[in-house]
Amino acid sequence: MPIPKAQEIKLREDQKNILEKIIKRKNSSQSQVMRAKIILESSNNKSNEKLSEEFDLNSKTIKLWRNKWAENKAKLETLTDKDLEKFIVNEILVDKQRPGTPPEFSIEEITKIIALACEKPENSGYPISHWTIRELRDEILKRGIVKEISWSSVQRFLKSGRVKAP
Repeated sequence: MPIPKAQEIKLREDQKNILEKIIKRKNSSQSQVMRAKIILESSNNKSNEKLSEEFDLNSKTIKLWRNKWAENKAKLETLTDKDLEKFIVNEILVDKQRPGTPPEFSIEEITKIIALACEKPENSGYPISHWTIRELRDEILKRGIVKEISWSSVQRFLKSGRVKAP
């Protein structure tokens, strides 16, 4: 059975420059850098199999990013300068949103937990001046903010300093 021909990738000079910039930039994620390299090397008419060997990746992964660039070819041709770079970084070199497990705690519950951590333990009858994670967990359960929570979850909410929306 013949191997299907890989999507042909032709890059303009400004597109190459942006991809090279992404590769060299210190704050680019490893996945962005790898994807930018895949696109750059794809423009050299290398097969997906050849690129999968070079990058030590599955050929399906190479095909995915090569196809994603090709699918956006028309849009890429219309953009210039900053818009082009934003589109490449924010639309082409990113993974699709994946459905993860639903959040275990609501924003309201997390907010109540953080608010409780800001209260003085003496107000809740504890003979201490600062909360420990375990005592804070006990008070969260006692107040019925949540039915069950591990001390590590309490610690994570306080350590992050922010609440992530579901």
